[in-house]
Amino acid sequence: MDLLLFDTTTGQLIQKLEAEATVELPAKSLLPGSHLLRVRYTGSSSHAPSSTFVLVTVHKATTAMTVEAPESVARRVPVELTVTLSATHDVPVTGQVRVSVRNGVTLTGNVVDGKVTFTLPGAAKAGTMHVEVAYLGSDLATTAAEELTIEVRKK
Repeated sequence: MDLLLFDTTTGQLIQKLEAEATVELPAKSLLPGSHLLRVRYTGSSSHAPSSTFVLVTVHKATTAMTVEAPESVARRVPVELTVTLSATHDVPVTGQVRVSVRNGVTLTGNVVDGKVTFTLPGAAKAGTMHVEVAYLGSDLATTAAEELTIEVRKK
């Protein structure tokens, strides 16, 4: 017996199985969203063919984000941040990251090979720099955000 699994949105044959009743799709087989899948049994000499539809919801891959930044810097010294992103099931992470300094600049950069680097202008006075880093997500991966503080020293 053959079990054929079709995506009714595209009409594409996703998988053909022989003598199986459980279907496990490989990661990245379907894009995030809802898919109406047709499951069809082609029949045999003793069993009639049949088919049914199954609604499957595919969620976006979960994004993991790490931010590398100094714990402290002298005032007026630029701050370099490196943001590294990955997603479950090795889904490629694309899109943009936004870095916002409280009462300061907001920068946006494009993710290339899972990374983006920013250079923030040095703070004019000593104190605490509050920084929010946000991955804006993509069609395939969820958003992610992290807040951090950097101590700004006089020297």
